[in-house]
Amino acid sequence: MNLPFHLKVIGDGPERRALEEQTRFLNLTDRVDFLGYLPVADLKRALADVVAIVAPSLSGEVFGLALLEQMKEGRILIVSNIAPFDEVIGNAGMKFSPGDSSALAQRMMQVVANPSLIETLGVRARMRATETFGLEEMTQGHLALYHARVEKAHNCAH
Repeated sequence: MNLPFHLKVIGDGPERRALEEQTRFLNLTDRVDFLGYLPVADLKRALADVVAIVAPSLSGEVFGLALLEQMKEGRILIVSNIAPFDEVIGNAGMKFSPGDSSALAQRMMQVVANPSLIETLGVRARMRATETFGLEEMTQGHLALYHARVEKAHNCAH
């Protein structure tokens, strides 16, 4: 299957050299760019034409703030199914088991083969980011939590 795509790999890590070699071996150098670490200003520019973000984290995330930022831009998220990412994207993205490169490839192929997913999931992501993680929603959620804690502390003191 010869589907049209262009992949940007942003960031550095221990697998970069092997991935670059595999890209050359598969004759995909015209479709894959390794951009390395990018400062925030350059990152925004590099992502300007991107429709999907892949976050293949294995663990260790506290909250997917970077994902939330991309959701606000209406981009599709393809992420490892780890709790912090699941909390952020809910049903507004695509998930795969951490470390399962075959499942990751399937999700990526779904997006390339079904361009309608770009708009459908992009709109869903933007709506979730706004409705669930907007300033008002987050403020009210924190206030409710603080009130509950104060009430519990007050009841325990008596």
